[in-house]
Amino acid sequence: MNRAASVDSDEIHGINITPLVDIVLVLLIIFMVSTSVVMKQTIEVQRPTFTDEGMDSRVVPTVVMLSLDADGRLYFDGENVNRVDAATKLRNAHKSDRALRAIIAADSEVGYGDVVRLIDLVRGEGIEKLAVVAFRPE
Repeated sequence: MNRAASVDSDEIHGINITPLVDIVLVLLIIFMVSTSVVMKQTIEVQRPTFTDEGMDSRVVPTVVMLSLDADGRLYFDGENVNRVDAATKLRNAHKSDRALRAIIAADSEVGYGDVVRLIDLVRGEGIEKLAVVAFRPE
């Protein structure tokens, strides 16, 4: 009977988290000390300064958005256009800003060939920097 009483007294009624807190605090201290050592090992340099004289005041280059919907309609910055008008608008925009960038978005129902033709249209107008919008499936 004494043996049964001793087995019941060995049950765990709670979790002692003191060792876990101690380990976390030690890791935090190690992290703080190592971070300060890493920061002291950086090389201090004198950064150059510049003026805005003779520079374009725009920081971000011009971006145009070309979209193809599921029915194959083409949109240039939200405006429904045909391919000839899109080429003209791209050419004019590229003439006014040589750093022009294009973003291409197409509906998932649009065929691969249509997207490639749109990329060729953009590249044909001399725009080399372009991005294709894609969404990661959830």
